[in-house]
Amino acid sequence: MSSMKKTYYYNFFPTKQEELAALATNRPYQVSRTLIEIRDDAPPLNVFDPSNPWKIRKRLEGQEITSGKIRLSHEDVFEHVFRYSSLESANEVVMGKKVLVKVCDMTDDSGHVMYGPYDDQVFFEKALHDEYVLALHMAMVRNHGLKKGDEIGIFYDAKNEIFYFKCFH
Repeated sequence: MSSMKKTYYYNFFPTKQEELAALATNRPYQVSRTLIEIRDDAPPLNVFDPSNPWKIRKRLEGQEITSGKIRLSHEDVFEHVFRYSSLESANEVVMGKKVLVKVCDMTDDSGHVMYGPYDDQVFFEKALHDEYVLALHMAMVRNHGLKKGDEIGIFYDAKNEIFYFKCFH
């Protein structure tokens, strides 16, 4: 069984035109990169466990609570989000577009609350240093009384294009 995963293709060798343009502006050639899909002949065993689907787990930092923006690592996003997204939608985020998303809060086992995508407070975007940000609705932060050190879980359902969120405290 094979799947497609996203990775960067780096262009280390400039064309003659790019080389001349760099010389004309007296600046060194900038290595460029493009998001591509490659066949993954040995994909991870991604058996969905409905009792514990939380592929991304992390402890919250103070600034994440203040801003409502959860920082996600490059590895987590490429492995657990982009792997199951289309190349086009992954590329939108990589190129810096703020993408409005749906987030389903599953912290309360008695009922789930959906936020977004028509609320500009709930979005997914690229941050600095190849990290990514999932911005939660501030009501989620307040309702759960999130604080520094709380453990959260996130998983992405590509079929329905929803981020699922749970606070484990």
